[in-house]
Amino acid sequence: MAIELIKKRGGSVVEFDRSRIEQAVEKAYMATGTPVVYEKIGAIADNVVEAAEAKFGEAIPDVESVQDMVEKAIADKGDFEVSKAYILYRSERAEERMKKIQEDLEKIEGKQFKVKKRSGKIVIFDEKEI
Repeated sequence: MAIELIKKRGGSVVEFDRSRIEQAVEKAYMATGTPVVYEKIGAIADNVVEAAEAKFGEAIPDVESVQDMVEKAIADKGDFEVSKAYILYRSERAEERMKKIQEDLEKIEGKQFKVKKRSGKIVIFDEKEI
């Protein structure tokens, strides 16, 4: 069964796009100055898709699980520096997401977080109205 959908971090389900794996792997190679060999990148993407199909079957994989598989597939090719760079990039992005969540929570607590109502009116978020 081919992967058709993937669950994003926010919970939404979108179409699976294999090229996003290839782009992420290419960026990891470029970030380390390792020569980009597109056949290798394609093989890594193939390995990730096959591993995800085997692990998830008809279930919908989540982004984090697929990214874990990308890390492993890069390392399996012997490119440990590239795998390390990919891991560090993911860690940095996770920290940025947590920082954004913390900022939003502080805005809510400080009554500075604004939302747009269906009517189009922008108001201060009030959890009591939920």
